[in-house]
Amino acid sequence: MQQEVPQLRFAATRLASGPKLHYAEQGDRGGEPIVFLPAYTDSWFSFSRVLPLLPPRYHAYAVDQRGHGDSERPACYRSGLLPQQKQSPGPLRCQNTSGTDR
Repeated sequence: MQQEVPQLRFAATRLASGPKLHYAEQGDRGGEPIVFLPAYTDSWFSFSRVLPLLPPRYHAYAVDQRGHGDSERPACYRSGLLPQQKQSPGPLRCQNTSGTDR
């Protein structure tokens, strides 16, 4: 018996610090959330082979890091400062602004 592959959806949210953060999501929107964070220069696509293996009861998010993939880069990237020097991590805020209560 073959497992049904959940539909992959793409969206973006604007972070409080300014840039738009792109992410892929799949699964039950009311399910237990799982957030996949790629390495510094990667995007959601790093998890493209793992996402189809998850049961549909989970609500999985795979983000593009700020300045990579389809996410906008923050102003501090242009000023030469490292992101850690100016703002807190975006994916944590993404989880809160996407309507997930957890």
